[in-house]
Amino acid sequence: MEKNTMTKNDFTKILDTYFSKHLSLERKFSENTYDAYLNVLKQYMYYLTTIKKIKPKNISIFSFSKDNILSFLSYVEDKMNCSIRTRNHKLAVINSFLEYAQSYNPVYLDAYLQSKSIKFKKAPKEKMDYLTREELEAFMRQINIKTKSGYKHYILIALMYESGMRVSELINLKVEDLYFNGNSPYIKILGKGNKERIVYLNENIVSMVNEYQSKFNIERGPLFLNNSKKKLTRFSINKIVRKYYDLAVKECPTLKKKTITPHSFRYSKSVHLLMNNTALPIIQRFLGHSSIQTTEVYLDITNDEVKRTVASVAPLIDTKENNNALWQGDDKLIELLEKLSK
Repeated sequence: MEKNTMTKNDFTKILDTYFSKHLSLERKFSENTYDAYLNVLKQYMYYLTTIKKIKPKNISIFSFSKDNILSFLSYVEDKMNCSIRTRNHKLAVINSFLEYAQSYNPVYLDAYLQSKSIKFKKAPKEKMDYLTREELEAFMRQINIKTKSGYKHYILIALMYESGMRVSELINLKVEDLYFNGNSPYIKILGKGNKERIVYLNENIVSMVNEYQSKFNIERGPLFLNNSKKKLTRFSINKIVRKYYDLAVKECPTLKKKTITPHSFRYSKSVHLLMNNTALPIIQRFLGHSSIQTTEVYLDITNDEVKRTVASVAPLIDTKENNNALWQGDDKLIELLEKLSK
């Protein structure tokens, strides 16, 4: 009994320091990556309590057995309909947590090694679809800019395309990140791994964003808010894109064969830049990739001559690291810890 109590207290302490110190301070995770890791562990604990019928107060590091993890991963694929890529990500998060746990207390080394022995599944390469110019125009024509919501949706999608932003970057974009004064207007984007990049915008999109700010009286904070004056979510942006995709398919039949998501606008922009003979190093910097080889794979470039050119210029481009962690405190983690302590 004494051992179980000690383990439970040890577990909650490890969980707390893993997020509040290790991920946010030592590894300097962005808010989005931090949330992704937290969600995985919350899902695993939900699985333990609902499927395995383990009481929250009895969850310990020893609950992360190889059998439990394997059954959780099967549950993720079969019941939650997650892709192999998502399944592998959840396993990587669990491995990361257990690696930290064994560094905190060596008694957990075996749990970590058992988890590490679980193989990652080979995920088939997913072919991304992009919008042709005609398809993009057909898509944008479906948005009724005479309505308040339609106007906002038009600006949101246009900016997502023109800037090549990831969905997470768009969600976190603030008015303070817009630098529209001067001859070369740009936005400052905080991307994956807290890497900061600058993307220059043309006058048309700058004018549209300025008008949008004026109409919606947005002077500071997140550029795009929902009706409750809160930041948009991935789900809400997916819903917006799906709405106009369903309408555009009726006008543009070629879209029927394509899977269009919010990320498709980032990918489409990069493909259009490539078609316009934009140099790969420029596209790399525009997308915020850490290496030009990543851009090559992203664009599925297989030409041998291009590869030789890419290799010769790869060391020339770098991205700026932002050393400030976004995380300042998390009510969701506190809520989880309190639940485990009951």
